Amino acid sequence: MIRFKNRITGGSMFFRSIPFLSNNIMHFHHLNKEKSINNIYTKKKITKKREKLLCNVKPFINDKCDVSENNVIAYYLGKNFNLQNLKNLYENVGAQVIYKEPYLYVESCEYFNQQNSSIVIFKNGCIVFWNMNKKNIIFFLNFSKIHLNISDGNTLVDTYDFEELEVQNVNNKSYVNNSIIYLTQNNYRCTDKISFSFGLLSAVRLNNLEKKIENKLLLENNNIENLKQKIRSSNLDLLSKQLFYSKTTLHNLRYELNIEQDILDVPEPLWEYEYQKKLFLNLLNIFDIKQRVDLLNHRLTWTFDYLNSFLDYVNQKHSSRLERIIIIIIGLELILGIMQMAQTVGLQVKAKSYNNISK
Repeated sequence: MIRFKNRITGGSMFFRSIPFLSNNIMHFHHLNKEKSINNIYTKKKITKKREKLLCNVKPFINDKCDVSENNVIAYYLGKNFNLQNLKNLYENVGAQVIYKEPYLYVESCEYFNQQNSSIVIFKNGCIVFWNMNKKNIIFFLNFSKIHLNISDGNTLVDTYDFEELEVQNVNNKSYVNNSIIYLTQNNYRCTDKISFSFGLLSAVRLNNLEKKIENKLLLENNNIENLKQKIRSSNLDLLSKQLFYSKTTLHNLRYELNIEQDILDVPEPLWEYEYQKKLFLNLLNIFDIKQRVDLLNHRLTWTFDYLNSFLDYVNQKHSSRLERIIIIIIGLELILGIMQMAQTVGLQVKAKSYNNISK
């Protein structure tokens, strides 16, 4: 150990005795240290620049095309789309397209005569138009009608359910305030559009489902009133079957509202994007999605309970009827038994009287 220390000391004394060599070595160590620090800084800098984006498409700008509108419109067709076929269709006319299940992001192009506009198409039948005027929306729909399974774009715009919001451009982050979407102009613009589009998808799907549930509830209430008139009839089995069918219908509606549609759930593509999840939930608040879903659940539960009460009453009447039938059967058996006993006693009396006469 002593020799080793002496060697180190001697070596350091040797380098100190040669100033030029010592300075070069110190300079070399300094450069290596500085280089390693720069490498770390560069790596951090590169990592910071890697933004998490769902897509990053440059907007189409052409002064010959129509100026973009300050709105977003979502239509719900309720039909499943083949996104791959639609992707090929739009790419053939020069549009930039991003295809990621379950959506298709289409940046407008010269063919659609609309600049700084885009379309988000969802697989389950929703189309969201960003900053596109009505004339070009109709043209886009007519161009796509074979793959969208529609007859005419004008009919869709005038008759199908939709939601519309105002859109304003901002330089900072996107946000929502007073039912207005403030959309960023930085690299997150496309990503935020998709996040807001998911919120609009939930809104138009809920609109469609609300109408469906309201119509079904109205029909079921009418059926209940008709069943009240028939409850005095003798065919209680038919009433039970009708009530069972009504309960099955309501159960399917409740399943569609709470599980199948996923209206309140954050979409899977947004799970890793915290700020975009916030944008999605903020848009749901604009349309009071949670409150409306709770109200629909309450109405379904009330009708369900009413049907259960009515079914219990029918079952009770059915049980009472069975009890009466059983009592009648028992009574008939008693009468038959008494008649048989009387007949037997009568025969015995006749036999005794006959024997007495014979004696």
